[in-house]
Amino acid sequence: MSTSRIAIGTVTAFTAGKTTVVPPSPIVVQSSPNVKPMSYVLGRKVRYVDKDGRGIDPHLIRPGTRVHLDFDRTGAVKRVVVVERE
Repeated sequence: MSTSRIAIGTVTAFTAGKTTVVPPSPIVVQSSPNVKPMSYVLGRKVRYVDKDGRGIDPHLIRPGTRVHLDFDRTGAVKRVVVVERE
């Protein structure tokens, strides 16, 4: 996984819930099969979109979904882009 402001990988664990839950559930993403999965903290107002930028229900994100993560200044995930659903 990248240490930059963008990460791409396959979701291995994610529990969609209310974004107001503190602390929010992390999203766990693995960039390739031979790399250890990384856990990312979700920001307070995460946007969940498809690859065309249309909003989607976060409950559609399940293990096996390919995602692109964008981060805010603090390092929390601010946007989850679903690239490909399994």
